[in-house]
Formats: sequence, structure tokens, C-alpha cells
Amino acid sequence: MHPERREKLDSVRVDRLGRHPLSVKIYGEPNPPEELMSSIERHGLLQPLIVNVYGHGYQLLAGNTRAEAWYRLWQQKRIKSAWMPCRILHLAPLEAERLVIESNRQREKTAGQKARESAELARIESELAAERMLRGKDNPRRSRRLRSGKTVDIVAEKTGQSNRTVEKQIAIVTKADEGDPVAQEALSKLDRNETSVTAAYREVAPFRRTPEKPRMSDLLRSVRNLECLAETLPGLLADSADKQERSAAIERMRRAIGTLSEAAGTLKKGHLAA
Repeated sequence: MHPERREKLDSVRVDRLGRHPLSVKIYGEPNPPEELMSSIERHGLLQPLIVNVYGHGYQLLAGNTRAEAWYRLWQQKRIKSAWMPCRILHLAPLEAERLVIESNRQREKTAGQKARESAELARIESELAAERMLRGKDNPRRSRRLRSGKTVDIVAEKTGQSNRTVEKQIAIVTKADEGDPVAQEALSKLDRNETSVTAAYREVAPFRRTPEKPRMSDLLRSVRNLECLAETLPGLLADSADKQERSAAIERMRRAIGTLSEAAGTLKKGHLAA
């Protein structure tokens, strides 16, 4: 059944409304300005909150800031009623998560919040597609798009961003969620609008430079080192030679031979630089 047909209008006590964890993860804890609180104190709510039935209570899907403003006004005794007008829905968890993001589409956001939106929306769309496939209700062509890694196309279309920007956002958030300190700091900079998505992505996934090829000069240097060692070898192998000097010379020879062997292998593959 369509979500709009699974709703009713009612009043819910503000102290029974729990915040959705996805909303807190993306947008943080609400902090209503005094202007909003004064407006609610004078005029009440112009639009009802959107809540979802969750266990024996309710989770806020849209209107966290207004709910927090109402709660503070009630605590401060600036309004008498704890009851707030709500649209009560009965949505599955993934549908509820998607509504959390869609209901904040017009919100002014930091670059970090936009990145979290893209990453979470990509996860939600992928999981919803998997559920539809299991139920046999998904469009086969759409399923192939998602299975072939085209979830980014859907997220880019919904968020109004380029595919490449969405890919970078997902990479940053994924690394941050995995505990990467560099990614977490980059995400914090995006939250403070101190950097761009591209710059943050470069910190998280620095461009790999092609390692320099072994050069002919390195090969010739190793040959000269071996020649010098060969000249001193007879004296080092004599019974009167110092054992430490003998061991050190043998180790130097081993390293030089190793370098030569590596260079020879590279030369055989045709990768030796001039």
C-alpha cells in the first residue's frame, strides 16, 4: 500500500517522540533558534510533524527542530500543552529512512551533511532494490542497473549532483564510518565548510603515483660496487682478516647482488628506464 494511505492525523505527546537515528547521524542534534521558538509560542505549528510508529512509541521522520523547540517551550512553561499535531505513518524501516532524507531536501546543509545524505541514500536504494528482487516485484531493467553499480545514478538524480561528486562523497563517508581518522577529519572539515568534496577526497584517497622504474645508472652502480668488493675479497677471506669486516663485506655483496637480480628481472620485462 502507498505510504500516503497508511497515515492518520493525531496528537502525540512531545516527550514520547524519539528522534530517528539516521536523522541524528546526518544532521546532528537539533538546536532551534529563538526566532522559531517565539513563532511557535505565538502561532503554534503551521504544519504537523511526520512520525512513524516504532515499537510502542513513535519516531520523528520530519520536524526534529520544531519538536525540540516545542519541548523546550513546554519545559520552560511558555506553552501549556505537551501534545503536538502529527501525521502518523506505518512505514517499513528502509522507507522511513528514505523519508528522513527526502523530507530534508529543502534544508540548508553543510557539505558534510550532503555527503552523508548521498552515502546513506545509496545504501537505502541498494537495500530496497534487493528487497524488491526477493519479492519478485522489481522491474528487471531497474534491477540490472542497480546490480551493475548504477545506484550512483539514482543518488545523483535525487540530490541534483554529478555522479563523480556522489562517488567521492560515498568514498569519504565510507572510510569515516570504518574509523579512518583521515577520513573523519576530512568529513569534519566538510561539516565546517572548510574544504571542498574534491579536496577532502584527495586526502582520503590520494592519487597513486606510478613508482619510478629502475634506471640503468642504478644497475651500473651495483656493478661498480661488486667490482670494488671483488678487489678486496681476497684480503677479507684471509685468515688474518677481521671477522666483523668480513661479515660486513659479505652483507654488502649480498645486497648488491640482490639489486642486480632485481634490475635484471626488470630489464627482462622491458621496464628498465634509461
